[in-house]
Formats: sequence, structure tokens, C-alpha cells
Amino acid sequence: MIAIYILSVLILAGILVPETDNDYWLIRGQDYFKTFYAFFAVLFSVLIFVFSDLSIPDYGLMSLLICGAIYSFIVFMPFTIFWPKSVSKSKRQAEDERNLKIFIFNVYQYNERYADAINAIIKHKPDLVLLLETCSKWEKAMSVLENTYQYQVKAIREDTYGLLMMSKLPFEESQINYFVSKNIPSAEVLLNIHGNPLRVFGLHPKPPVPGEAEYATNKDKELIRTARKIVKNFADQNCLLVGDLNDVAWSKSSRIFKKLTNMKDPRVGRGFFSTFPASSPFKIPIDQVFCSPNLKLVEMNLLENIGSDHLPLVVTFEI
Repeated sequence: MIAIYILSVLILAGILVPETDNDYWLIRGQDYFKTFYAFFAVLFSVLIFVFSDLSIPDYGLMSLLICGAIYSFIVFMPFTIFWPKSVSKSKRQAEDERNLKIFIFNVYQYNERYADAINAIIKHKPDLVLLLETCSKWEKAMSVLENTYQYQVKAIREDTYGLLMMSKLPFEESQINYFVSKNIPSAEVLLNIHGNPLRVFGLHPKPPVPGEAEYATNKDKELIRTARKIVKNFADQNCLLVGDLNDVAWSKSSRIFKKLTNMKDPRVGRGFFSTFPASSPFKIPIDQVFCSPNLKLVEMNLLENIGSDHLPLVVTFEI
């Protein structure tokens, strides 16, 4: 029983500590596992009920575990099919040329399955491709697609923070932003889709993990500074933000971003669409998509594992 008590307290800590204002990686990182903590909170409350003497402290611990599970469910329940959809479903067919299909993929810089990535892009025929962790080898491999994707904006790096955005559609504007550091690029492009302007941001902030960043401060800053730029300069323009945000869909920074910009998450009411780690049956949703309220979702799909630690994500919008 001692082990059950200790693990129960750790589960409660894992549920509650991310709700503090502490940005230390070990504390903020627990938010990633909210769904798993909810499951274990229910499981351990049952174990205490079955195996303990059911003293007053036992009932107290069970009550706390159940409350923790309920709170966790409230936090992530919007990302289940039991919640109303925040982005309307489009009535268009997926192949409608007025749509915008986006292929989002953190390739994992050391992944050498270039041909599989190319074949996936050719198969799904996206209009816009965002590849993250693109080094010079990935840039060279993707050059075979240049005839189809003539318009590109890129910041090729050898430190896992390179990016490559490729488009069939011309860019009316394109630039690389450095919101928090000269070493962390993000992409920004303006498209015109059958007379409808759309601004797309592609981000890949540093994750709060040992060896990368001890605190989540800069990761949050990058998302919030992007939000402020959208609000200040493009409040009357349809926008998309896509990328590996190294944060879960229900995090504080994600909620703040949506509140500031009034942008919506197409996963709400549809599912987690968990992408990482690709080879594990237990994944977390850290590759994200936010869109302006005027956009409608045609379809959203996870693809098969093609060698990265992330699954590719393909999302199609009616613009």
C-alpha cells in the first residue's frame, strides 16, 4: 500500500503543478501528460478502495484523486468527440481547388527517409508544405519537388531548428521572423487563394527539456509575440498558425494565444490528433493548427510514420 500511496501523491502533483506560474521544464512538462494522469488517478482511486483499510485518510486521498481526474477531464475534454466543434465543417469536397491543403511535418533532422517524405507529399498533393528540422541534406532531397513547389521560404539550419515552407501558390509576401532568438526562425507568408488573402505562420519553438531549454519562457514568448503581431497588424485578415509548438493543445500558452487572437483550434470536438512520439502507442498532441473563425475545416488527418519522431499532419481548409 505504501507504493500506492506514494504514486497517488505523485499523480496528484503531476496534475496540479503545471497550473502554477512556474516555467521550469519539469513542472511545465507535466501538462503534456494530463490525459494519462487522469486515467491513473481513476485507477489508483480504485486500487485504494480495493486494497486499503478505508480509513479517513484513504477516503481523503481517493477524493483528491477523483477530483484531480475530473479536473483533468474538464481541461482536455474539448479535444474529444463529445465536445461541440469550434471550427465548422465545410461542405466542399476535399479535391475542390478553392481549398487550401497543408502538409505539416517535423521531419527529424537525422531521419534519412527522404523518399518516403517526398512520396507522401506527392500522394496527398498539398498546396502548402511546412517541413521542420530541415538541414542541408533535407533541403537537397526536397529539391526534386521544386517544379511543383516553386515558391519557397526557408531557414536551413544544422541544429534541428531549420524550416522549409514550399508552396504551389505564389507568395504575395514572405519572410523569416525571429521572435525570441536569432537561432529560432519562424516563417510568415501571405497567399491569395482565389481572391481571398490568407496569412500563414509556421513555428517551431524550443521545447522545455534538458539540453534545449530549462524553462518554457521563450517557447511561450514566441507564441504570444506571434499573437500580438496578428492582433496588431492583421486583425482584419484571415490567418493560420501551424507547426510543432512543443506544447499540448490545452496548455496555458495555447489558451492565451486563442484568447488574444480569437483564432480557433479545429481539433476541438474532433479529437487529439496526437503526433509525438510517432513510434509510441501513447502520444501527445504537440503539432498544432490554429485558424481564423471565418475558415471551415474540410478534413484533417494524421499520416503514417515515415521515420521521424513526429507523425505528419495534413489539414484542408475552405478559405
